[in-house]
Amino acid sequence: MADWMQAADEANKLGERAHKAGVQLGFHNHDFEFQKIDGELIYGKLMGELNPEAVKMQFQVEVVRLGYKAADYFEKYPGRFISIHLSDWSAADPDGKEVPLGQGVVDWKKTFVAAQTGGVKNYFLEMDPTNMKASLPYLHGLS
Repeated sequence: MADWMQAADEANKLGERAHKAGVQLGFHNHDFEFQKIDGELIYGKLMGELNPEAVKMQFQVEVVRLGYKAADYFEKYPGRFISIHLSDWSAADPDGKEVPLGQGVVDWKKTFVAAQTGGVKNYFLEMDPTNMKASLPYLHGLS
């Protein structure tokens, strides 16, 4: 965990320098930040250490495969997120197969409402072309 805290300290320093230059530093999570060290979730520890003004977050929804929901983090840490990386995952596939948005386990209505609380301004949809094409009607149909 000490290595993670050193990285957070470095990110804070870089984020402060970037902020002074008119640029926002962002942090994009992956699966490995959702592991635990000595019973403590790395991502939770990072959220406690990263300066909310210097380092904004992009939430990778993919970690729903590991049991972590974007909406929970948006509600727990209001205003800390600048963007979200959209993806959905099959509940039927134990390996966590990616599926088109709306066909998986993510509660998108709740996620998008919570994203406003989280401060999300940018939404990124990155997936294979077949899943992306099948996701667009679902996204257009949300109200």
